[in-house]
Amino acid sequence: MKKEPSAKILVWAGHGHIHENHAPLMGSLFKEMSGIDPLTIETTQMREHSAEKYESGYYRAALRKWQKEQPFIVLNQDSVFVVPEMKGVVDMQVFFPRTKYTNDYPHWMGNSEKHFYELDVDKDYFKDKLLKIFLQKEYVKEIEAAIPVMNIPLSRTGIFKLFLKPDKYVAVIRDVANWEYLYKEFEVEPQYNEEIDALTTINNRKTYLKKIFDVDQKARKDIDSVQSKYGYESKEYREQLQLFIKIDSINLVKIDQYLAKYGYPAKSVYDEIPSMTPWLVIHHNGIGEIREKFFPILYKAWQNKDIKDSSFLLYLNRSYRIKFGKPFNRPIGTVDSEEIDALIKELGFKKE
Repeated sequence: MKKEPSAKILVWAGHGHIHENHAPLMGSLFKEMSGIDPLTIETTQMREHSAEKYESGYYRAALRKWQKEQPFIVLNQDSVFVVPEMKGVVDMQVFFPRTKYTNDYPHWMGNSEKHFYELDVDKDYFKDKLLKIFLQKEYVKEIEAAIPVMNIPLSRTGIFKLFLKPDKYVAVIRDVANWEYLYKEFEVEPQYNEEIDALTTINNRKTYLKKIFDVDQKARKDIDSVQSKYGYESKEYREQLQLFIKIDSINLVKIDQYLAKYGYPAKSVYDEIPSMTPWLVIHHNGIGEIREKFFPILYKAWQNKDIKDSSFLLYLNRSYRIKFGKPFNRPIGTVDSEEIDALIKELGFKKE
């Protein structure tokens, strides 16, 4: 503070440490040592409790008078209201509205996390137990010491919409004796619907697809560079590989959601690179089921001349190698269209 006398400092404290007249609490000591009278904002008393009988009468009266959806303060003429016992102790108190629930989440939490997973809790004997959600990487390492990212007391059965950041998780249901009734591993996939919905013009979509293309190509250049410099067995390569896999996974989700909204980008409208980007991202995926999932839309794009014969053959040949563990032997004398038909038949891909 001596070095930066004009600096603004925010201190988040608990258990009454902001009290200005109760030494040796921090608020009191700060005021004495610095000569600064801090603005102290109390946020722990004017809130709901497990039952109304435990709540401050001032809190109940304020909520009856003002039906607020957001936390608020009360003005008393020209000053901010605090309850009598807190006068001179803190400068203001924040009143918090009672909790309302949407999708089992308190409204003050909101559903700000747009990524979610729907977990089916379908057995009656799960009721009155506790659903605990852990990060899989933490739970696997140390089951007893792992800290849940979410606890939900089960007052009902059915679908629970779990708003979580994209990652791999473990769901367990336990009773008061810590007996386990459910163990389920799941993954929350990223969602990009909002940014895709915002692509209201062709130019916006071109730019979006071109950015995905650039990210895809940079990821490949970066991993080649790291491999050349450090080798396949190096820590640096393993770390870069994890990033590479993550980038491909994110790109695939974006393309999946883009195609669901706008369909395959026609080359005549979107130009070469934006038009080839969905094919490229799908082709780079090494999971047979995912490649087959996108076959109908790629097949239609190929028919419409938005994907070249050579590119479509690359996709089909790699799909064949992934499925059968060997390359496809193209019959001598066949043209590209005949090889495409033969590969589709061998792979058993459905055109619709």
